[in-house]
Amino acid sequence: MCLTTSELVQIGSLIVLAFYTVVTYKLLTSQNRQSFENQFFQLLNLHHGIVNAIERYVGNLPVHGRRNFEVFNSEFLASFQKEYAKNHLAEQGAIISAAYRTFFPTRQPEIGHYFRNLYHIIKFIDDSKSKKKEYFVHLVRAQLSSQELLLLFYNCLGPYGIEKFKPLVERYSLLENMPEDEIISKKLNLPLDHKTLYDPHAFQK
Repeated sequence: MCLTTSELVQIGSLIVLAFYTVVTYKLLTSQNRQSFENQFFQLLNLHHGIVNAIERYVGNLPVHGRRNFEVFNSEFLASFQKEYAKNHLAEQGAIISAAYRTFFPTRQPEIGHYFRNLYHIIKFIDDSKSKKKEYFVHLVRAQLSSQELLLLFYNCLGPYGIEKFKPLVERYSLLENMPEDEIISKKLNLPLDHKTLYDPHAFQK
């Protein structure tokens, strides 16, 4: 069957349209990927800025950055011990939550913004259309010290992180490199390992 000139022109137009559609899609995909990556690294740089801005004083001497997290963890441990002493038969999750409610206000200026921004980065990755979500989360995880991971562990068992942040921590194995010997239940030789309060995927290698 022979095609008329108008039919040939129409088919040619459709081919050209299909070609430009594919090119446009690839261009937009590339632009979206670049936009995502630019925003991601901006958020990561902001995270570094927040960490470096954390400050507490020992006498008249300021202590900056992630070196403070060991002290924060020691303070949370003391808060937990006080709550545990009140009722050691209570559910461990309830004791952790009560201890974090007591601890957090004393350090809210230092760690409140820190955890909000960290959550925002992981949520930003999770909400994206990137095919390399695990890769980008691993980049974030690589920036976290062992003491930061330990406090993240308890932050996500407390009232401010358990509902939204904890599922993301579990989904992306954010606690893979956490020092398990520093978990309070191991330090105090408690009958319930606090690690069991998480899905095992949170620690998956």
